[in-house]
Amino acid sequence: MTNEIPSDALVLRRFEWIPPFATPRVISAQFPRTVPVISVERLLAADGQLWAAIRPRSDANLASGRGRLWSYSDARGLLEPVRGALEIHSVNALAADTRRLWMALNGGLAAMEFGSGVVDAYGPAQGFLSTDVAGVGFVDGTVVALGRYGVLWGLVAGSSSFIRAAEAAPSENPRSPSAWNGFTTSGDWMAAYSDTSVALRHRRGAQWLMMRDELANGTTRIHPPRFQCLSGDGEGGFWVGSEHGLHWINPESNVVENRFAPLTVTIPGGLGMRVAAGFKASPAAYEMARQRVIGQIRERMRDRARYARESAGLKQPINPVMPTSRLPGGVTALCRDGQLLWIAASDGQNTNRSRVLLLHQPSRRWLGWFAVGAPIQAIAADPQRVWLGLDITRSPGMSPLLVVDRPPLVSVPQNKWVKDYLSPEELGKRLASLPVKERAVLAFFGGEPAKVEELLAPYGVPPADADPETLFLLAFAYDLVGLNDPDRLDRYVALLKERFPNSLYTELVGGVRSARPAERVDDKITEPTPEAPVEPPAVELPSAPASPEPAVVAPEVARPEPVGEPKNVTPEISATAESAASPTVEVEAISPEDSIRIEVILKKRDLNRDGTLNGVEFKLWLGQKADFRVADANRDGKVDSIEIRDVLRQQDAAPAPQ
Repeated sequence: MTNEIPSDALVLRRFEWIPPFATPRVISAQFPRTVPVISVERLLAADGQLWAAIRPRSDANLASGRGRLWSYSDARGLLEPVRGALEIHSVNALAADTRRLWMALNGGLAAMEFGSGVVDAYGPAQGFLSTDVAGVGFVDGTVVALGRYGVLWGLVAGSSSFIRAAEAAPSENPRSPSAWNGFTTSGDWMAAYSDTSVALRHRRGAQWLMMRDELANGTTRIHPPRFQCLSGDGEGGFWVGSEHGLHWINPESNVVENRFAPLTVTIPGGLGMRVAAGFKASPAAYEMARQRVIGQIRERMRDRARYARESAGLKQPINPVMPTSRLPGGVTALCRDGQLLWIAASDGQNTNRSRVLLLHQPSRRWLGWFAVGAPIQAIAADPQRVWLGLDITRSPGMSPLLVVDRPPLVSVPQNKWVKDYLSPEELGKRLASLPVKERAVLAFFGGEPAKVEELLAPYGVPPADADPETLFLLAFAYDLVGLNDPDRLDRYVALLKERFPNSLYTELVGGVRSARPAERVDDKITEPTPEAPVEPPAVELPSAPASPEPAVVAPEVARPEPVGEPKNVTPEISATAESAASPTVEVEAISPEDSIRIEVILKKRDLNRDGTLNGVEFKLWLGQKADFRVADANRDGKVDSIEIRDVLRQQDAAPAPQ
């Protein structure tokens, strides 16, 4: 174990593409001390009051998205639970017309008169049979509600009974139907979303329009987006928030706009835990933090391999880390405020922080943003305030409901708004200002391995003060996902182990064995020395011996090379020179039967097509426990056809397992 706190890994900063607001005035709402609250699940501003679905700590067993009904009014100046018939029910959706507050409850639907507080329940006696409701909306005077499994209900103005629509919202897999998580309306259209799809329907239509792939067009992610929130734009369109970004749908014209946040690769270091003043973390805590960082680096490397597979055959590789929108992260909550749209987004990889952004819908321009120190689950707005509902499970010291002064935020001059589109000039200028190391991280995960060495080792060798992460990036720029040069990979891995034996990066490459069994001094990667000029080798290697005299070749010396050209870090010793230094040994010819078996093995395992197996390819053939040093009889760093034949004979001679 070690008592060293791991530092941030694979640092790649996120630029602030949207100007931040001046520090807003934020007030924490006060809750009764006798009823501690852990989250606010739903918010709605209606009839001069704030209505909220609150999850008290005593009701932590409530399903996600559900809570008890509370309210706040300026007249009372107090946030308190709504007493009476609704007190025993949980609420998972809120909507309001001019007279009533509509609520989706566990067991059905209810409406409460604003003035009198009278509650009307809707169940089987009123024709409403769904006991689990995804949401409520209003279309041309008709109250519409969608059951969690797709049944649509309508209550025409003046009627007291609901009517069931003939066509239910379809599920992607009828054999295993997925529940709809939310439902809303916009103009003459209705929309619902589940984890993986969005369904839309016109009020006079009989069919639902399903959308999923359309909301992934242009994404740089491998997996399709998972949808998290929904809001109408007031003119027949809909905004959809997903873990990948923000989407807009106009079902009338079948137009879709997608805005995706770039993938974040930076891994935060630190202990990942709080240590009280006067106390010291145990060695186990340091080791846990180290293993957490190692595990996340492995996950980033797996993602890199997945993107490489997806990019195979494409003219341009998928670049998941290059920004295409100003969004900082996935969208978790939405609220329409006239022509403005309040957006809650995750703060990159920091899942315990959020950002609140403001977008002008008609012009698609950003007004600004401010940060919040907890995940945001709901937003509501009135003329004076913006209400933010938080999940404080991991931040118990915060209030689950924040009140933000609205007028200063919406009064930003239009000449300071910024459009979402990132021009190539702006993008190039900002990326060019990155430090060299961060540009290398961007290239490494962006599918540009050649640029990694161009940035970190421009003369073919790493600098003398290269840190472990630099050597790690240089090594894996030459793996099968990158430039596929096993020799370079092995050399950088060996250098990493030699210089930093206790680094977590050395632990990460512990399973990568050098293809060469014994390192020689002239085989190591060396730094350029300013004392003596470097010259290219004066003798060329002949393709075959031209005379009985052995061809002696001077070892190649590392020399500066132009950026962008292939670099030969490790000199190769010619077969002729090796044969001259060792006595002649007669080698038994390979039989036709063995030749066929060897050909099959090389066809499957010789990844770089050089006719031999290096250390990596050898272990892909026989497994991680296979001893490469034993198989490599002539110690040339490769297992050739003769040596493969010898391994096969040993396998044939081995007794069969009992």
